[in-house]
Amino acid sequence: MIVADKLSDQAWADICAAAKPHRPDAEARVVLSTVLFEEYPVFAYDRERVAMRKKRAKRMLETLEAFTADYCTEFELTDDATRVDAVTNTARIKPDLWCVEKLRQRVEAVLVYAEVIRRANARRQSNQLAMLYHRLFTVWFDHFGRAKLTYSYIAKKPAGPLVDFILTAMRQIMPKDALPSREAIRDNIDSQRDDYAEIKRQVTTWWRKRRGVGV
Repeated sequence: MIVADKLSDQAWADICAAAKPHRPDAEARVVLSTVLFEEYPVFAYDRERVAMRKKRAKRMLETLEAFTADYCTEFELTDDATRVDAVTNTARIKPDLWCVEKLRQRVEAVLVYAEVIRRANARRQSNQLAMLYHRLFTVWFDHFGRAKLTYSYIAKKPAGPLVDFILTAMRQIMPKDALPSREAIRDNIDSQRDDYAEIKRQVTTWWRKRRGVGV
């Protein structure tokens, strides 16, 4: 199988058709090409680097939580005459909080990535394939209109835009007989969703402990 170094127009059209009704943003094609043709072929598991990234991501999330709490407190409604424009300010900072949320999502993705790769390594599964699934989920989540990690069933087979997107993307770099089953994709979707939920739970626990609130 000959693999190109970037997504062809036809390949990109097929991927977009598979993802409907979700529509990609302007960055999606370049990011997906990078995942498929640059990251995937050369991926190698580095235990120390993954551990370092996990530690740093936790630190960044704690910092973001502290910043967000202080920033929102600054614009809370009060009786202070100097805060008469508090309502206006609250509306004004919404775009700022959206930016913080985007940062938080990116950092959470790093933590999920570290857990996915660690688990694959512990189970002696393919770290390379685990990385590919995670990166494709990240592209879907970040670049296809905030699409969720969901699937449905057609004739008792896992289906839906995300399942079709994964299959179509993998088809660009894998021979037909190496493609995962729809059931395998479903299991990876479930696992990734559980990982995100666990990370959010951990972040909430860290922050509550930091503030001395019971958990």
